[in-house]
Amino acid sequence: MWRGLAGLMFLLAMLWPAGVAHADEVYVVRQGDTLWRISHRLGIRPADLAAANHLSFSTIIHPGLRLTIPEHSTRASRPSAGPTPRPNASIAPRPSTGPTSRPNAPAPQPLPEHRVSPAVAPEPVQAAAPQRSARVPSGIVRIATGFLGRPYQPSGTGSNGFDCSGLVSRVYAEAGRTLPRTSYGQYQAGTSVSRASLVPGDLVFFQTVSPGPSHVGIYVGNGQFIHASYSRGVVVSSMDEAYFRDRYLGARHIPL
Repeated sequence: MWRGLAGLMFLLAMLWPAGVAHADEVYVVRQGDTLWRISHRLGIRPADLAAANHLSFSTIIHPGLRLTIPEHSTRASRPSAGPTPRPNASIAPRPSTGPTSRPNAPAPQPLPEHRVSPAVAPEPVQAAAPQRSARVPSGIVRIATGFLGRPYQPSGTGSNGFDCSGLVSRVYAEAGRTLPRTSYGQYQAGTSVSRASLVPGDLVFFQTVSPGPSHVGIYVGNGQFIHASYSRGVVVSSMDEAYFRDRYLGARHIPL
C-alpha cells in the first residue's frame, strides 16, 4: 500500500507544471545570462520580458541587474514530452511600491557609455553652488521642448534623432554651453543639487541597466523632465512614475 502511494506521489510530482514566477517578483541577472536564457528559464516569452523592462534584444545586461517579471506574460510553450526541470532562478521579492506604471519609460540605450561603465559612479565633490542662472528656465527648457517628438536614435545628436545624452549635449550647445557627450561625463559637470532644490534646466540622472548614471534628462518643473526615450523618442515624463522614482540617482545644476 505504501509503495503504491509513493508511486502515485512521484507521478503527480512529474506531471505538476514547473513553478512560474509571480507578478510581484524580480529576477536578479547572473553572470552569462541573456534575455533568451532568462525567458527560457522562467517559462515566459522573451518579448514580454524585454517589454516589461524597456529593453531591446540587443541590449547587454549586466550581473546584478534586477529585471521585472511581467505580470500577464503568455508563458512560452513547453515540449509535449513533459515539463523540463527549471534551474534555480535568482528571484528576489520586489518591494511593494503600489501599482507600477511605466509609460514613456526608456529602454536602456545601446551606447558605448552603457556597455562599458564604471562599477559605481562616485558622487562628485560638491563645490560651492554658484548663483542659479536666470537664463536656465527660459533658455534651456525652451530649446529642449523644441525637440519634442523627435525619434530615438542610438548615439544621435539631432540629425536623425537623439539618445538621452545626445539630447542634453545638443540643448546646452545651442544655449552656448559645451557638455561632455555621455551621461557619465555629464554627471561630473556642474554642481550637485538635491531633488527638493531642482529648478527647470537642471539635469536629472537615473541608474537603468548599468551601474551609475546610464540615463539623463532635463528637468522642466512640476516633477517632470524631458528626455529621449528608447520607445517613444523625445517626450516629457514624470519623475514620480515608479520606473523613474526607483532608479533616480541624482541631479546636477549646469550654470550658463
